[in-house]
Amino acid sequence: MRILLVTSPAPYRLGWYCRRALERLGHSVEIFDFDKKSFPPWRSQAILNEKLIEAVSRNRPDLLFVTKGKNIFPETISTIKEIYKVTTANWWPDDPYGLDLSKKLAPAYDYYFTNDSALIDDYRASGAENVYFLPFGCDCEVHRKVSLTEEEKRNYGSDICFVGQWNKVREDVLENLIGFDLKVWGPGWRKKVRKGSKLRMKVHGTGKGLYGEEMVKVYNAGKIILNIHLWFGENEDGINMRLFEATGCGAFLLSDWKKEIPELFDIGGEIACYSSVSDLRRSIEYYLDNDGNREAIAEKGQERSYRDHTYLHRMEETLRIVGDG
Repeated sequence: MRILLVTSPAPYRLGWYCRRALERLGHSVEIFDFDKKSFPPWRSQAILNEKLIEAVSRNRPDLLFVTKGKNIFPETISTIKEIYKVTTANWWPDDPYGLDLSKKLAPAYDYYFTNDSALIDDYRASGAENVYFLPFGCDCEVHRKVSLTEEEKRNYGSDICFVGQWNKVREDVLENLIGFDLKVWGPGWRKKVRKGSKLRMKVHGTGKGLYGEEMVKVYNAGKIILNIHLWFGENEDGINMRLFEATGCGAFLLSDWKKEIPELFDIGGEIACYSSVSDLRRSIEYYLDNDGNREAIAEKGQERSYRDHTYLHRMEETLRIVGDG
């Protein structure tokens, strides 16, 4: 199949993983790069959309596959379908946030995929016909167990590790964990954590996003990898990448509970979950005192991710749905 993948090709981002998986499945993949470096702010969205139509005309793909594509006009997708008879699909990775925009985009596509299973009816009510839940995944060549030097163990290791961007919800949760051996990595923490907070002493790294090999080392070095969805306490649905990236690295993952998780992992057998801050503290204390149980869960979590939750699985499922349609 010839696929035009509309995405940012930056390494270790969603589109990068999709391309790797699609090519491994034997498909021909061309990239239409909508990264800001290709279309900086001074270039209009209209030009971007014109260039996309030109790329479709030039490549004549069987499938136009978009990841997010917030700057791709619905009219552009409709034009591509009408003139070039191309099947179109979008994987929207930011639910439940940005729903108002996403519901405007979704009806233009033949197929629409979301990371939040609870929003399928919302999308269908907006006029999108073929809407599916598609969780993220791991890449076995990237997300894996690695050997660390003693220096890396010192630099990256901690009892509790959180990797992710700052938001107020996450800061409030982590404020309750200051008494633990905690390390926090990711963008925004150095600038946005409130002045005078002891949490500032727990922030590590350059202050930029943590990706690729460094993220893998951090996940391998921590005893407990903590997941706090951006919408913790607001929504009980919608899942992020960390579920699969951390487990793919063979790490023990302690995540806030979401309703999709029991369909993906055995809670207590492959990952652990919490539902409140007090529950989180109790879970941390228990698993730090029970190394064997924690390590067994981490091993089983990696086995499950490799067996059922790789990007190869996700792209196979995507193409099966598109093909069956």
